[in-house]
Amino acid sequence: DPSLASAYVGLANVLAQQQRYDQSLKNFEKAIECDANEVLKLKDTIDLLKYKSELDVLLLSSLSEEKNNVALLLDTSGSMQGQKISGAKEVIAKAIRLVPAKHNPINLIFFGASIYAYSLESDDTLKSRNTLINMIYDISADGRTPLLGALNRAWEFLERRENRIIIIVTDGIPNDALPGVILDYAKSLKTAGCRIISLGIGEGREINKDFLDKMASIKEDFHLVDAKLDFASPPYVYRFIYQLGSLQ
Repeated sequence: DPSLASAYVGLANVLAQQQRYDQSLKNFEKAIECDANEVLKLKDTIDLLKYKSELDVLLLSSLSEEKNNVALLLDTSGSMQGQKISGAKEVIAKAIRLVPAKHNPINLIFFGASIYAYSLESDDTLKSRNTLINMIYDISADGRTPLLGALNRAWEFLERRENRIIIIVTDGIPNDALPGVILDYAKSLKTAGCRIISLGIGEGREINKDFLDKMASIKEDFHLVDAKLDFASPPYVYRFIYQLGSLQ
């Protein structure tokens, strides 16, 4: 029934604008059940919503735990241009808005053409959150991928803190040092008590799965979000199921 499918699509779009991604996806799926011709039309939209939903779960589950000290590293290199960077910024901004009033400082690090670090302090105000959110939306995707420098900046923030978590959101391969050098540095951070969670974003073949898997503290801390996921194939997006209340 094309008319019913159209109604579901309309509702799904409204829910997506409200950042209610899971409910939006359910309505898009209902639209496809009503009219199979909608599959190709909705593919890109559904892929992007799945991507945002995965980031949603990951960020909110970590940032909402008040005893965590979190450094969030977002790849803003040129290869993140398009829906990947726009979707990531939207979800990160939402996470910042929903951080509870009582929380530890949160360090947000962008790494691309330059490395920028911004902190949301434990005594933050609505004004300071809005300022940070505006910075998030203003950032652009450009340049190389200086992951080693970003990790070093994260350690500067976390060194004197407990319950340390580093979340890395990236789609590509770092190029400010050899992979082995970066992995050795990540190993030293993990030995020092940092939990590293790596989230690979993009099409399956463009993600260095082996590298990101080794970056993560444990196997379950490596996650994939395929921004070009084929709706007709079995999804290989791994939902974030671990609560980040304590280091493992």
